[in-house]
Amino acid sequence: MSKIRLLIVGLLVCAVLLPACQPKTVIVEKEIEKEVTKIVKEEIEKEVTKVVKEEVVVTATPETIEYWDPADVTAASGPEKCVPVATLPKELSQPWKLGFVHMLKSHPFHGVVGQGAADAAAFYGVEFIEGDTGGQGGTAMIEVANTVLLENPDVITFIGQGPATRDPIAQAAYDNGTILLSIDSGKSDWSPYIYGIGDARSGSIAGKLMAEGLEEKMAGDWKGRDLFFVEMTHSGIAICLDRTGSLRDVVVEAQGLDEEHVLLADMAAVDPTAFLLDQLTAYPDGVFAFTGCWDGMAIAPYNAAKEAGREEDLLMVTMGGDQTPAEMLACKPAGFYGYLEFQPYCEGWNWVVTALAILEGERYEPYTPQIVTTKDTIEERFQALYGDLPACE
Repeated sequence: MSKIRLLIVGLLVCAVLLPACQPKTVIVEKEIEKEVTKIVKEEIEKEVTKVVKEEVVVTATPETIEYWDPADVTAASGPEKCVPVATLPKELSQPWKLGFVHMLKSHPFHGVVGQGAADAAAFYGVEFIEGDTGGQGGTAMIEVANTVLLENPDVITFIGQGPATRDPIAQAAYDNGTILLSIDSGKSDWSPYIYGIGDARSGSIAGKLMAEGLEEKMAGDWKGRDLFFVEMTHSGIAICLDRTGSLRDVVVEAQGLDEEHVLLADMAAVDPTAFLLDQLTAYPDGVFAFTGCWDGMAIAPYNAAKEAGREEDLLMVTMGGDQTPAEMLACKPAGFYGYLEFQPYCEGWNWVVTALAILEGERYEPYTPQIVTTKDTIEERFQALYGDLPACE
């Protein structure tokens, strides 16, 4: 409640007309109380219920993938005891197809590679499509490969072909949407994948085997004699230069040989057999360690030197180790120290493992042979692989 003061102005007329009467302004103050209501606008806060959409994340229980135990795979490969280069799931993501083009299915090396691949395909439960050129190679292999490609394999292979045969097949496979994973054939521009014997690594392993044998001989009945190393290779085949060159380097370092005692028998220019016989003639008091790119390249010169009466002056180590050199070594020839087994069966088996690892996106390792066989171990190894020992002369 507030008070308001009012001024009332009025003219009072004299009741009588007196000379002294003058108009006067009279101010009367009167307090009037007036009620003023102050309206306060109340701000009403509405309680807003905020609806939040709750995201419920449901984590699915991951599917358990069962993988093959490497020991089970090794056991399944039989007496070869192949060590798988990848661990694969027991249930593959797709029903894959693998194509294999044989140079000659009955060949003691190539055929065993193919058999290992076929057995591995059966073990892992994938379709295996085969073609055989019957030993013709070249154009015939290209034609057989094209026939196999009609079956639309996911991966295709062949063994040991140079660019003239390899590249047309590689391009045809690429155009077909098929992966080329060739064996011991080098890299093609049409495929990022290579597979086969690790040539330089294998040469190093075989070189250590030869160095071991030479250490024994040079400390024993070869003591004080002039040692020569003969590298039997083929300059036109890159894998040969890697294999024999790596072996040579290990032996030269181990024995401290100079250039004059390291001899090259290039099969592209000379006959290794004639070359070795010429060296035996030139150095009648010398002793010779030698190897070849494959078993046969060294075994033929060895047999010729044996016929010439110089077997005791030889120390041979080969790389390959299929049944033919195994039979020879089992008869304990004086100058055949041993070989590195390429294990063709396991090379074929692990080709399948590698192909499936690529298709399934699994990690895989290079195929590297590890088994070396000497005259001291050949009997047990031969019986495990081939049964009864061969009849020797």
